[in-house]
Amino acid sequence: MNGGGADIQSGALVFDYAGAADPAATIGGLLNASCHNGLWDVGQFQDSTAAATGLTLGVLDATSSSQVKVMATYAGDFNLDGVVDNADLAIW
Repeated sequence: MNGGGADIQSGALVFDYAGAADPAATIGGLLNASCHNGLWDVGQFQDSTAAATGLTLGVLDATSSSQVKVMATYAGDFNLDGVVDNADLAIW
């Protein structure tokens, strides 16, 4: 990657913002700019393994713990626990 950023590669990145402003809107905007039709090959958040794994990048703003998590996961995994199940339906 040129110019900085993160290649998530089936992992996760956690932003701890305790005592600071919630960065979720900024992170969401950067994710939208990085999606590139699900290829995740441009922008600040990339996943060079997305095509091979079938995963996408998700974001969760956990305000109770002052953390924003970006994670490679399955489409529809709204709580970022690595599975799509009834718990995700309750969130959506």
